[in-house]
Amino acid sequence: MEYYDLTDIEKMKDVNDVNGLIKALSYQEDRMVRRNSAKALGKIKDHRIIEPLIAALKDGDWNVRKIAADVLGKMKDPHAVEPLIAVLNDKNEYVRIYASVALRKIGIPAVESLIAALKNENRNVRKIAIDILGQIGTPSVEPLIAALKNENKNVRESAADVLGKIGDSRATRPLITALKDEDKNVRKVAADVLGKFGETQTVEPLINALKDENHGVRRKAATALGKIKDPRSVEPLIIALRDEDQYVRKNAIAAIEKIRDSQAVEPLIDALKDENPDVRKSAYLALEKFEDPRAVEAINEVLDNKDPFVREEAASALGKIPPPKVDPNVFYASILLGAVALGMYMYYNYLTRAYYAVGPGMDPRGLLAFFAFLLAFASIICFGWFVFTLVEPSLTSIRRNLRCIKKRILK
Repeated sequence: MEYYDLTDIEKMKDVNDVNGLIKALSYQEDRMVRRNSAKALGKIKDHRIIEPLIAALKDGDWNVRKIAADVLGKMKDPHAVEPLIAVLNDKNEYVRIYASVALRKIGIPAVESLIAALKNENRNVRKIAIDILGQIGTPSVEPLIAALKNENKNVRESAADVLGKIGDSRATRPLITALKDEDKNVRKVAADVLGKFGETQTVEPLINALKDENHGVRRKAATALGKIKDPRSVEPLIIALRDEDQYVRKNAIAAIEKIRDSQAVEPLIDALKDENPDVRKSAYLALEKFEDPRAVEAINEVLDNKDPFVREEAASALGKIPPPKVDPNVFYASILLGAVALGMYMYYNYLTRAYYAVGPGMDPRGLLAFFAFLLAFASIICFGWFVFTLVEPSLTSIRRNLRCIKKRILK
């Protein structure tokens, strides 16, 4: 048996002795020799090193396996794909990381094998394969769309997941079809991904998914519709507020909150009576965003509930609702009235000065006094209305907050 030390490795590297370094790579007496041989071979990048480095992926030393995976990634040789995928199951985390990076560098030639790896029983292997395919990106789309029809449910689920990460619109129709997959997990992922895509053509299929037999699919469908924000989904989401699953109801409320359609206010008010506290809280939070007078009135009524926790929820929600905004039309009308009042007052002063200028020859004091009274009264009314429109929202908010404080003190 030949003997090697680190000095020999340096000499062989200096003269590009590929055969010598390959032999040193299998030298079992010293792992440091094998490590440095693998590093040296990575500098040379000769096609003859591929097979020895693939064999080194099974070395007893994890550093040797890691270096071999790193070099194979830099070489980008398709022959290394299958061995590198096998290493995704390595017991050492660093080896798995370097193998995944290597596969990402190899790129397109690794796609088919990575898709095949999606059926691996090891969840970690599937997760890494998903991440790599997502990073490879667009070249993976067509094979992944084909994988949505794979007989293995893990492959179909993972393919849908990766297509969501890539975000290519070519996957929309196939994912809509996947909403009817026999496996509930595939349907859940498909609904989730379609929500991320945000395309209007997915609204009707997602509305149908609100009726899915599996509550997990219905939850994802409700969330997805909230992301798309299409008005067509409001009525189906309102119906979903009566779903037997509390999380479907909660997600439906969150979706309605994002769409902000006023027809949902009354159903949300009804949701304030839901048996589940999380659903009620979601309804309060949603009604806060609507800033609808009906919502304020409904929450005010809940402040009289016998349950202290319900009162606390209502008081908290009511305290967060901002004061009502001044109607722009009312505001501008008030400004106009104020301007008219100011003009009338100025005209009154003008008439007064005219009277004193004319002198005793003309005595319009009776008529002038009556006209002055009308002008003064009109001015006061206009000014009062103008001030009221400015301060009324704040007064409403103060009254509401005082009632909340009172209920919290007395609970």
